[in-house]
Amino acid sequence: MSEPANLLFLGGRAPDPNHHGQRMVKAPVNLAHPAAAVTLARYFAKREVQWQWRAQGIKVHYIEPHDLALASEAYLNEHRAELIELARSQLSTFAQKRKA
Repeated sequence: MSEPANLLFLGGRAPDPNHHGQRMVKAPVNLAHPAAAVTLARYFAKREVQWQWRAQGIKVHYIEPHDLALASEAYLNEHRAELIELARSQLSTFAQKRKA
């Protein structure tokens, strides 16, 4: 009894039906896009809130994700200018390292 052709594995790997053995091309990352800075600023806000809670002795993994998101958003609104500036500087540093 023979198996259907799509179930045969050559070389221990399953064939990729979508790309026919070709590698996927990575999309270029536009680090100058404003959304990149906002996303990184949100990450910094979340991380800062987590550090503050840990300093108070709160176990962050017991906090509901919704509560963490609300606290992070509040922190971002209070410190938006400095977080965006920090994010832009981090992104420009990263972009310079990628070019080198």
